[in-house]
This record gives sequence, structure tokens and C-alpha cells, in this order.
Amino acid sequence: MGTVKRLVGVSVSMVICVAGGRAARTPAIERLLESSDAVVIGEVTYGTSLNGMYSFTLVPDRILKGNLKPRVALQINYNARAIVIKGSTEVSGQYGLWFLARDKAGSFALRPPKQQSLPLEFVYYALPKQSPAANEEPEEVTVAERVFRELANAVEVSEKGQRFNLLADGILRCVGITGSREALERWSGSSSSHLRVLGLTGLIMLEDPLALDRSRDVIASLDDTYLRNHFFAAISAYRNPDPVGVRAIGEMATEESAAKDLQIDGAQALRSIHTKEALPYLAKLLDSKDPHLRGQAVAGFTYFVNNWPIETQAAVVGMAFTRPVANTPYRTVETERHSSMGSFERAEDEQAAVQFWKNWWAEHQQELSKPEP
Repeated sequence: MGTVKRLVGVSVSMVICVAGGRAARTPAIERLLESSDAVVIGEVTYGTSLNGMYSFTLVPDRILKGNLKPRVALQINYNARAIVIKGSTEVSGQYGLWFLARDKAGSFALRPPKQQSLPLEFVYYALPKQSPAANEEPEEVTVAERVFRELANAVEVSEKGQRFNLLADGILRCVGITGSREALERWSGSSSSHLRVLGLTGLIMLEDPLALDRSRDVIASLDDTYLRNHFFAAISAYRNPDPVGVRAIGEMATEESAAKDLQIDGAQALRSIHTKEALPYLAKLLDSKDPHLRGQAVAGFTYFVNNWPIETQAAVVGMAFTRPVANTPYRTVETERHSSMGSFERAEDEQAAVQFWKNWWAEHQQELSKPEP
């Protein structure tokens, strides 16, 4: 069951659920907003940090959520003591998007967009002061939409680097919000390589097969580790069976010069989708020198012959993805004997399974390569 454990552990910025047979996605920003009592655009005027304990005054310019007033100072506390931050420093001038929650005493504590206990510069979204006010919108615009527009305005004028990466993280947490697809489409055609990668990554998260096909041209420009990780994670979580996207992932994952992470994440997507269009690429992975990739390929063939549904995070709960969706014309006593979720206790078991599926593919390749009538 090692393959299933790896799937559950994948970190993505959206939750996949099954609704009416289609993959529905809940933007991660919604969960952050639910846990926040206030969301503001504002500036730190003065504060201190003592061994990771921050206390500072925040003056909001704009209120996106909460019963607060602009220009009325707030006292904010934030505990980052779980990491090594020694000594005392002053903090001031940090301007951006802040998520706040009331503590038991009624004052505000900072709600980090990512994990707790990072230094202050990583737990809010820095915005340029000249950024247009995104909350100058009709009343029916949601808080999530306003947050996305604030981030979108800022990311378009940010240079490549740490600030852009943090804003990109926020953008990807908003994928699925009304208006996000239009912005992602625009960025995916940008002359800026980092904006283009951001746009394509978001579109892949939206299961866009054409974005995957276009992404093959930008892989060489993925020189930023932060963006690479988001891009590869989006591929790993991709579950659209459209042949265009499957072929794009297959070609990226089986390219000899491909980065190891891309091969692993691409193989996971191919295994999880396991349509007949994925089989030629899974067959290539059977020849990989990497045992993990060979295991993913064996699992993909196993899923196919058993006619299991596409494997999503939601379907992993209760092992729902291991229940056939219809008849299983390719399942036999021999395929059952050589079926595996991708992990083997003994090397000889793996060798036998890999060889079996190579032979099986050689026997069925012509039949399964025929176009649909």
C-alpha cells in the first residue's frame, strides 16, 4: 500500500472531491478565510520581536473582512518561537494582506497563510502600496474574490524573487475563485517566464489539458525551485482523462532528460488516470531504472485491467477507487496474480510483475492503440 500512502501525503493547494462524476475543487483560500475573523490591507507602524514572539501595531488601509474601521490601529500578536529566532529586533514598514483571528483576550493574533512559526516576512502577503484597491467593487463580490484581486494586482507588478513566490503561493490557493481562470489564461501567455509558469500551473490545477500541452515548452525555464515544486505538484494531482493532457504528461514523464521529480509526479498522474491513452507511457516506465517508477507503472496496469475509477484523494478514503466501475474484460487469473499497488516486499516479485506487464502490453498493444469508433 505504499503507493496509496504517497498519494495521501501529496500537498496540493486545492481539495479534490467527487461530485456528479466530475472533479470539483475547493480553493484552499476558503479554509483560511473561514478561520480568519478579519482580513485587512495595512502597514506595520511599530513593533518588536523577542526570541520569535512578535507584537506590533497594524494600521489597516482597507478592510476585506471583519467589523473594523480603516486607519484605526490594531495590536497584533504572533508566535514564531518554534523556530530558532534569537534576540530582539524592531519591526516596521511591512505592508500587505494580513489574515487575523481574535484570541481569547479579544485582541488579534496573526493567522499565517501557510504553516505556523515562520518569520514575519513569510506569514503575510507583501503588496506594493500603489497597488489598486481591489475592494472598490460591487457589494456582491465575495471576500475570496477581493483577496484574489489584491494578490493578482500585486503579482503582475512583482519581479521574480521571494515576494513573487509568496504572492504566487497565494494566487494558487485562490485557483477556482470566480475570475481566477481569466487571469491565469492571461498570465499563461505572458512574455514574463515566471508569470507564464504561474498561469500554466494554475490552469493545470483546473484540469486544463491544453495548458499541459503548452507547458512542455516552458519546462526548460523552470529554474526557480519554488515554482517548480508548485508546477510538479499540479501535475501530480492532475486527473483529467482527456487524451491531450494524458499524452502531454506521458511525454514529459518519459523524457530521458526529465527531472526526477517530474518523472515521479507524472508517473503518479498516469497511474491514477490509467486510461488506455496512459498505457504506452506506463509501458515505457516499466523499463525505468528507478524502482519507484516501475512500481507506478505496474500499479497503472493493475488499475486499468481491474477497471478501477480514476484515483482521486477523495476516492482514496475507504479505498473507493478500487471498486470496478463496469465490467472487467481484461482481468484474468494471471493479471490478478501479478497485480500490485506498486510496492513489493521482494525484488523477485517486482521482477516477475514488471516482466508480466511488459508481455501483457506486447500482446494487447495493437488492440488498445486503435482509435475509438
